Amino acid sequence: MSVSVEKEYEQADLAKKVVAVIPAGGSGFRSTPMWTRFDAFLDTIAKPAMRDLFWRRPYLDIIFDYLIEGEVAEKVLLSVGEKPKESKESCATDRDKIVYQAYVDMEKLVDRRGGSVEIFFDNPGGDKGTGATAVAEEGKEILRKNSQIEYILVCFGDVPTIPTEEFKKVVLEHIRSGRKFTLISAIAGDPFNYGRIVRYPKTFLGTLRRSEIEKMRLDEVRNFANVSVTKGQIEGFQDLNQRIRDEQLIPIELPEVDANKYGLWAKYLFLQAEDYQDLKPGEKITLYHPWRECLDHGRISLTREQIEQRRLQLREDELIVWDPRTDEFFDVKEQGDIGRTEKDREEIGALEVKGIEYPVSTDYLHAIIERNTGLVVMDKDIMLRTVRDLDAPNYGRVIQNQRDKEIAVFPNEKLQRMKPGESINLNGREFSREELQQVTECRKLWETEEKLYVLDRHSNGEYYIPEIAKEVKAKGDLVNLAMLFGGIGEGYDFRTDTRFGAVFENKVLTEKLQRRGVKVSPGTKFWVSGGFDIANIEPGVSFEGEIGLQGDIRIKAGASLKDTQVCNYYYHPFDLPERKRRVRQNRRGLDYLVIGENSYLEDALIVNGNMGARASLNSASVIGIDVGEGEKIQGVVVKISPDGDVIRIPRPRKYTPPLPSDVEQLNLDREGEVLEHVYAVTIRPGSQIFTARKTKKFLTSLLEAVAEFGGAKGFCKKYIDELKQQRPGALPGFGDFTDLDFYIGANTVLGGKVALVGNIYI
Repeated sequence: MSVSVEKEYEQADLAKKVVAVIPAGGSGFRSTPMWTRFDAFLDTIAKPAMRDLFWRRPYLDIIFDYLIEGEVAEKVLLSVGEKPKESKESCATDRDKIVYQAYVDMEKLVDRRGGSVEIFFDNPGGDKGTGATAVAEEGKEILRKNSQIEYILVCFGDVPTIPTEEFKKVVLEHIRSGRKFTLISAIAGDPFNYGRIVRYPKTFLGTLRRSEIEKMRLDEVRNFANVSVTKGQIEGFQDLNQRIRDEQLIPIELPEVDANKYGLWAKYLFLQAEDYQDLKPGEKITLYHPWRECLDHGRISLTREQIEQRRLQLREDELIVWDPRTDEFFDVKEQGDIGRTEKDREEIGALEVKGIEYPVSTDYLHAIIERNTGLVVMDKDIMLRTVRDLDAPNYGRVIQNQRDKEIAVFPNEKLQRMKPGESINLNGREFSREELQQVTECRKLWETEEKLYVLDRHSNGEYYIPEIAKEVKAKGDLVNLAMLFGGIGEGYDFRTDTRFGAVFENKVLTEKLQRRGVKVSPGTKFWVSGGFDIANIEPGVSFEGEIGLQGDIRIKAGASLKDTQVCNYYYHPFDLPERKRRVRQNRRGLDYLVIGENSYLEDALIVNGNMGARASLNSASVIGIDVGEGEKIQGVVVKISPDGDVIRIPRPRKYTPPLPSDVEQLNLDREGEVLEHVYAVTIRPGSQIFTARKTKKFLTSLLEAVAEFGGAKGFCKKYIDELKQQRPGALPGFGDFTDLDFYIGANTVLGGKVALVGNIYI
């Protein structure tokens, strides 16, 4: 970790002033669709309690380590959604069972952390979504009682990809900004299904010579197309102008746009240099205009040669004058608002963004690659003032008659003054206070002087954390934007994300080891777990194949490991004291595990044992035992028995059956993704999966159907009854597969080389 970040954070004593809040109440219907949960208890795993494929630990455990062990915050508040039933037996519906099981999963992880993590629940009455965490009274009450807390760090329970240093950086950046709310974004190659960060578009107002700007007084104002710009605002965009000078940002002129109708700014779009450089001869790139009406369908496709013809050429001392709002945060638009398919986006056409004068094209919004990460930092008083529309005095309950026709909007202010049992007549019908309280649809009636940050309830009953940023902006406070770089901040919505995340983490560890002088053969796959420290692997160690590293281990220079797991733990916590004593007695070495220099290990499992220099293991497992210097162990498992004695047993030989001739390998990023998204299967990175040709054809057809539907969540919800029949031919349009038997149950793990041939029912 950067010394300056660590030191600055420690000197400010921020671990005491920051509380981390984790919204973790989601039931994970993207990672485990509802149709796959034939037994709501057995088939449910709370998404934050799912295991990361690189760290081999639950997401929440990893996040707790980064936050608590990394001293980002002394206290973590975990929002687990709605309150579960009292016991397993009292769960009547599948929903009850899923909520109960998810809570049990997370409670186990919390219990291991002592008092550093505290659970709270959403408000009763159906509040859902990440924003329900921010409006929950239980959470606010905990914050009110702790006078030391000044800042709230919000991070989602399915984002185990943000290390300690990055958390500290964003907290420090929030404090330095002097703003009350910081929204953390990231750049994604494919941000589909994420909320997009909507900034005010890069808006060209005109040009000025550098000499003209220098002559201006500091407070002097110039008008460009009815926009007033001061000298300070012009100079505030030096970085943006420099990017154009350095050809990192390319301004493109659009003669097709009617400047008299739309304004001069509308004639210019801006292209990132890396997108331009990737263009092959004759290939076209599509640019989307924020105002759809300006171009045919709001887009234009250009070749590299056409871009050069349209490129704005600036004189040597000429600078672009930008609208002062350029690149300022304005909104977060969710994928559902924008449209999930091209047809949806065409039908919606454009969306209003408060503060932007024209309706913004849905294709333009969809093309934005800056996405919301779910990570925010805010001052404590922001969260204490964040309320739902049901609580806001300037909102009213929408009252309908029995035919669902709106008859009145009853102000919340009046409702709060009503006494229990009191009724009121609305359009000829009596409504009790209790009936009015049950209404969940609200509408804003008037502005209020009180600075409450009101979250609007969506039609699905959800509130969203990023929408606090929109409320903060609407109330006149500026929102700070910070960005995560280097691939961190990815959320694990689907099991595919977990697999991709493991590949990314593997790449990061490999590069770190190689920089230390450790030899890593091409194709080596690592998995790492608690307590491992890369600093304990000496330069000169060699790794090859599949390597597992867990616990407090030391590997000396010259050691060579191939297809090996190296783990360090003493015994299970629930072991009897006598066994613990005998295990310690039989372990002659150090508390941490050491692999001696020049040791050679192949296809070996080492657990809590120390190996002397030049020891050799081949197809062997060593568990809880020390291996002496120069000792050779082959084809056996050497371990401590239940009574604490050392035993040696033959190791079973591996047998890999030959593949049938009529199978084809699945593409993990196509057919494999269908298994992960639709069937809730976990696939380990680097796996090879083979199926019969017809099964592969079915999975390819299913992939195309899901894509046309705009994603697996909607597809699975629509065809839940057909999917539950567990037969491919039951799906509409899949009549060609009526004779195919193929079903894999939720939470199945596929790893290594797997062939699925014939009738499959797992």
